[in-house]
Amino acid sequence: PESIGCAISVDNLSDQPVLALIERAGHSIAEAQQSVTAIVADSRIASVLEVPVGSALLNIKRVVKNDRGEPLQLIEVYYRPDQYQLNMRLARSKADSGVRVWAAPN
Repeated sequence: PESIGCAISVDNLSDQPVLALIERAGHSIAEAQQSVTAIVADSRIASVLEVPVGSALLNIKRVVKNDRGEPLQLIEVYYRPDQYQLNMRLARSKADSGVRVWAAPN
């Protein structure tokens, strides 16, 4: 949101994490929703990441929200899969239906 952007200076961005700056601006960060998708590189992204056009990439989108569910930050990044690895810790648990499934531990 504009109110957050106006509270952060370019100088601050060079040496401090964005989430810390958002919290210092008085916003409480509660959660994030993230998606990871495979895409192919178009000419613009391929040039920046120094890969051939059509190369497989990981596209990660994340929305950081406060405790009222209001968005505070939107991130969209592109990663070369040869230089990025996504790891998760999962545990077996019982879903509401009674079926055992993989889930992120609390």
